[in-house]
Amino acid sequence: MLNQNKLIHLPHLEEVPICFGSSGVDYLKSLLDALIKKSKVHIKIKMDGSPSIIVGYVDDRFFVSTKSLFNKNPKLNFTNDDIKKNHPDSVDLQNKLYYALTYLSSTIPNNGNYYQGDLLFTEPDLQKVKISDQEYIIFKPNTIVYGVSENDISIDHKIGIVFHTSYKSEANINNLQADYNPDLSVLKQSKQVFMYDNDLQLDHIKFDFNILKSTLNSLNSINVDFDLIKDNSEDILKFFNNRVKIDSDLKAESNILFNDLISFSSDSFFKNNKSKIIAVLNLHKTLIDCKESILKSCLKSINDDIKMWFKLDSEYQETNPEGVVLITSDGVIKLIDRENFSKNNFNLEKNWR
Repeated sequence: MLNQNKLIHLPHLEEVPICFGSSGVDYLKSLLDALIKKSKVHIKIKMDGSPSIIVGYVDDRFFVSTKSLFNKNPKLNFTNDDIKKNHPDSVDLQNKLYYALTYLSSTIPNNGNYYQGDLLFTEPDLQKVKISDQEYIIFKPNTIVYGVSENDISIDHKIGIVFHTSYKSEANINNLQADYNPDLSVLKQSKQVFMYDNDLQLDHIKFDFNILKSTLNSLNSINVDFDLIKDNSEDILKFFNNRVKIDSDLKAESNILFNDLISFSSDSFFKNNKSKIIAVLNLHKTLIDCKESILKSCLKSINDDIKMWFKLDSEYQETNPEGVVLITSDGVIKLIDRENFSKNNFNLEKNWR
């Protein structure tokens, strides 16, 4: 059980044992077993939306918030004045929230739940363009440019969003409980709101079961106290992120990775526990291979209803989605193409937080 009550940050599959210790190892064993049996797992396309927003009702008043809802002192916006007061540092973010406050109330039921989603566009973001002799309506919420035909979207849509999480709000707002596979059929349709369905059908995905079983064997056989690794995880996670930023191989030979790690970190823990850290690095590479196999299988099952590109200068370079999200009753994790998407995302200047 990963004990994730609020969707603030999702762990990468390959980093789950490092982030969560022995409970993370147990979670991955359970997840792989479920994938092998093709049961009790929900898979969603991870859309590259921004910002993440939460909407719902308090005392019959509709509000919109960002992840600041999870602050010790939550920021809820019931009016445009609230938005301006709570988010004074970004006009871009204010404008996005104005649109969300104006138009999303028509889709959200007043049923005691809050709904979290990633914003895809607001009306000014939409453009009509021709790419490879095809007409698209495009929008770029963050790193990826998305293109949809006029059969699926209208230039007159006011806002686009992909909802993925709900929260029970009967309890104190500081003690919300997340549902990562909520019933979104209760959301109401609106001609002004484009809601993207990011669910993938588990039955349609053809996994490489040999890789899943081999990875499960590796998790069962490794002899490392991952709770001790978790207690010293901060530097090793920064090390992995840094390698992505500088386009350095996460699957380099383990002794090379180890030497680079102790050069990166001044923490003597790593140098004093070489054999354990080598084992962790080897498992990390095994988990990357497993992640890439699962991700490849998932991407093959995605319908061709939305196109995706990186825009480099004036050229559109076709790309895959950011990744996928795997959800079980024990937790939720992300599978990201870090060699491709994460490097671009790390180096993108963000317009808002």
